[in-house]
Amino acid sequence: MPNIQAIIIKSSDTYNLKKLISLRAFLLEEQDCPWTLAYDHENINEAINFLQNNSLKFFLDLNTRNLIKLNIKPLEVIMMPKNKKLNYVETLNEIINSFLYENEFVIDKLRSNPFFEDTLFQEIQTNKYDVNLNIFNIYNKRNQDLKNLFEKANFNLKDNYNCSQFSKELKIKNYWKYLWSNVEKYKDESIINNVIV
Repeated sequence: MPNIQAIIIKSSDTYNLKKLISLRAFLLEEQDCPWTLAYDHENINEAINFLQNNSLKFFLDLNTRNLIKLNIKPLEVIMMPKNKKLNYVETLNEIINSFLYENEFVIDKLRSNPFFEDTLFQEIQTNKYDVNLNIFNIYNKRNQDLKNLFEKANFNLKDNYNCSQFSKELKIKNYWKYLWSNVEKYKDESIINNVIV
């Protein structure tokens, strides 16, 4: 088992920022969660388009490669006890935030798991991110689909958690990934229609 604390401290620089973000994703069990740093793009619309145009597998592969560059095996992180993971996440959050003074860390947690908070849409709604109308409409529709899904599935996280609830949660996750993880869902239909006409 590698000394992750030592690796985190040794890698605490802007050069290794993306690798640390990938380690954080694995520690939070969000290996396939889409993310990017906005300094890679001219504006926030391009950053969000980058997230939309790449599959969940792309992000899983990216995070896995970054973890291997830190000489950490993904399975070692996955098998780690939860309390240990959370301690590392606290340290990583401090380091990552210290390097984000001129960058924006854009993440779309909901795309990979319907039980995560839709922080991307919240930031779009509160005008933190100035996005074009097409992007707003896509995430607004996704938010409505999520509400409808939970209403129709009659799923409540506050209920007693048993095997039936666990099974229902897995089915909801799979259905959500079928609905909204696909890159095609995020493409602007009006552009396609105009090209066909």
